[in-house]
Parts: sequence; structure tokens; C-alpha cells
Amino acid sequence: MTGKKGMTRERMRSGDATEQPVAGACESGLDYANWLGNAWVYCLSEMGTEVSHFIADRIREDVRTQHAILHCKDPSGIQEIQKAFIDKAISDYIAETGRLVEIGKQFHHQDTPERAEQ
Repeated sequence: MTGKKGMTRERMRSGDATEQPVAGACESGLDYANWLGNAWVYCLSEMGTEVSHFIADRIREDVRTQHAILHCKDPSGIQEIQKAFIDKAISDYIAETGRLVEIGKQFHHQDTPERAEQ
């Protein structure tokens, strides 16, 4: 019985159908695509982890702020709490942007085998 593009199921199962194109791609210089893919996935993983930690920290800060507001006795105190929250949020977002840029720079220097060795 034939499968995709007239290949027999036995040939598809044996691995011949996938090994040949991959070997040809590596010979033609596409092995860099494999390296780039690995580096890219690693970079996305690092960025995802960083963003997750940042979001968790910001949520903790939100809860602290709400707790402080609920226990506040006067309107001027609420205003101070909100101002402090906004100031901290701005500085946190600036710092997070810097960390993400650094992760991106690491990826940029690892995007080819030659750069990774440097």
C-alpha cells in the first residue's frame, strides 16, 4: 500500500523517507537552521521563564498594594500607596525590559556555531 507521494508504508516506517532529505539538507548548508532552531528554542524558553517570574512578582506586588489600601485609614495614605505602586511598577518594567534584552543578546551571540565558540 502506498502512502504520501507514492511511498510504501514499509519505506516510510524504515526511516529511509526521512533520513535522506535531512542528510541532503545538512549537506546543502541547512545544518545552520538546526543550530539556529535549537538556540531560538532555548532563547524563547529563557524569555518565557523570565516573563513568568516577572508576572508572578508583579502579582505579589499587586496583592501587597491592595492589602495596604484595605488597611489604610485616610485618603492621603491611599494616594501615597498608589504612587509608590506606580513608581515601583515603572522601575520593575524598565528592569525587566533590560533583562529580556540581555537574554536576546545571548541568543544573538549563539545563533551560529562560529559565534557560539567566540
